Amino acid sequence: VGVVQADGSVVYQNISSESVDGADLSVSEGIVFTGGTDGTGKLLAAAGIGIADGGVTTDKLANDAVTNEKLADNAVQTENIADGAVTPGKMEAGNADQVMITNAAGNVEWIDRSEFNANMNKGNVTLVSGDGTESNPFLVDVSVNNGLSVADEHIQLGGNLVRETTITQNSNTLEIATGGSDLAVTGLPAGDAAADNIVAIDPSSGVLKQLKAAMPKFFYMPSVVFDVSASGTFTRNLHQEYLDQFTGTGLVGSQGAPSSIPNLPTATDLYYYITYYDNTVFSNIAIDQNGVLTYTVNSGATVTEGSFMNIVFVVK
Repeated sequence: VGVVQADGSVVYQNISSESVDGADLSVSEGIVFTGGTDGTGKLLAAAGIGIADGGVTTDKLANDAVTNEKLADNAVQTENIADGAVTPGKMEAGNADQVMITNAAGNVEWIDRSEFNANMNKGNVTLVSGDGTESNPFLVDVSVNNGLSVADEHIQLGGNLVRETTITQNSNTLEIATGGSDLAVTGLPAGDAAADNIVAIDPSSGVLKQLKAAMPKFFYMPSVVFDVSASGTFTRNLHQEYLDQFTGTGLVGSQGAPSSIPNLPTATDLYYYITYYDNTVFSNIAIDQNGVLTYTVNSGATVTEGSFMNIVFVVK
């Protein structure tokens, strides 16, 4: 080592190792000292070395250098595997005549094909023939019931119901498109014309609706008397007066007749028409959707045999 003398000259001389304070060499995780050495006092100044992130690339790894034992549990995730990288040759093979399944615990395992056949014979599926190969695939017999049947190897609608069955529409429309064929419902029980409803079809939408069975499509309003002694504009609730007569206490029926007459209690279930009125007595005729009639009795009107109105109710 060159040593500067008092006169400024440099003299080279040996220095004992005990006179030099060495510094330590440190390494990061993944790098080790070999040959039983360490980094203590090996440098004139302290330093550390390590492998940079991404410093170990594929070409620096020997073939088969990364073994299963060197991989942490769950280190290789699905997103780390390239599409199509797991080929049959890379899967652990089973024995002859075994089938790979996922068991109840969610694990993949190989089972004997005969055991697979036994599983197919459980429940409503019965193995008929076949060995599960491409040339001789499994053929199964499927058992169905409650309105379903099997025909020509297809499950089809049609069959006996074996339990009480309800189809809940859950706010969705249920439509049967007949395609021009007849739609028939057989076996319906006899009804009560006085108490039951009938099914009618809206001609524009095809939606089914209920109507009173005893209700004709149209009928005349029961007779009522109009006071024409004073002129002016008046109103009459035709629907309410119809209900009052059909449900009133003065009802007299024939022997054996029901105690009540079928009626339509909701005003908007009917259309209201005036088919005739004496226009020398009445004018300004109008009816709202609730059956309220507005009319004018003409001043100085003369009542004759033709001084009446014909009022018709039509069931919607």
